[in-house]
Amino acid sequence: MDPFIGEIRIFAFDYAPQDWAYCNGGSLPVAQNQALYSLIGPVYGTTGSPPTAFNVPNLQSQVPMGAATMVDGTYTALNQSSGAEKVMLNLSQLPSHTHTMGGETFGQATGQTNTPSATTLPNLVIVNSKASTSFSNAAPNTYFSPNAISGVGGNGTHENRQPFLAMNFCICTDGIYPSFP
Repeated sequence: MDPFIGEIRIFAFDYAPQDWAYCNGGSLPVAQNQALYSLIGPVYGTTGSPPTAFNVPNLQSQVPMGAATMVDGTYTALNQSSGAEKVMLNLSQLPSHTHTMGGETFGQATGQTNTPSATTLPNLVIVNSKASTSFSNAAPNTYFSPNAISGVGGNGTHENRQPFLAMNFCICTDGIYPSFP
């Protein structure tokens, strides 16, 4: 099947075939690629006035997405990009985490258990030189200092990309000129 000029395909080998160019944002001369320029024009950038060169799409480290109205009502146009490879969250993006940390100070705890859960509390481990269970199901009768639970984080970014496999996207520079509907 002969390709259409401007068609983009993915190749599993490490070179752009004849009549194809990498989709790397590179520049092509208008004089040698008039058919492709007539289809994509200055959408991805040009050089000169009038243009002597134009850019092909840059799909390096990008996920292609259709130009259309999205579910939330926003419109994505050709050559519009968004997103980030790495993201740093701030406090307003984290769920609220406000509570006190309770415990028991009884000499011998009630409702003792060795199984921690969302409803158990830290308990005395040693009572009168004897080992005791570590958790209690009883209601707390004291609270730790608010400093016992503190903020954490390294103030760095986290990976934000979906799993990926790098391959070569190429655009056809010479082929069948597509007809308009």
